[in-house]
Amino acid sequence: MTIATCIELALPNNIKISEAMKAYELLRYNRTVATMKIGEQVRDVLISSFHSNLQRWHKIDLSVLPIDDDKLRLPHNPWIVDFDAEKYARERFFGVIEDIRKGNIDHYKYPRHVIDNAWVNLDTGEVTEKKI
Repeated sequence: MTIATCIELALPNNIKISEAMKAYELLRYNRTVATMKIGEQVRDVLISSFHSNLQRWHKIDLSVLPIDDDKLRLPHNPWIVDFDAEKYARERFFGVIEDIRKGNIDHYKYPRHVIDNAWVNLDTGEVTEKKI
């Protein structure tokens, strides 16, 4: 939805498609990082909760384990599933385009060290330093 909205807003306003694609990337980047980190966190929790000789989630034979279905249920956080990507893009697109043209885009992306050491609050989507 975000990519379609960016193109829809770009065309009648004489904004280059390349700028619209950059805006698309910047509008989605941090949310995408956060949702992917949640996937890693969920995977790590699920793997660690199983018998130690089961090396990988994809190789688990569920028929031989006593499984509590609630422990396998993946989180469906409202900040992910109830997010209105079109509204978000419409509200921010022209500001992002302005920042692209000014070369002021660093604040749209988490720095690499934050991504590598990120911990995502499952309730809010807030990205913080990994909890150790």
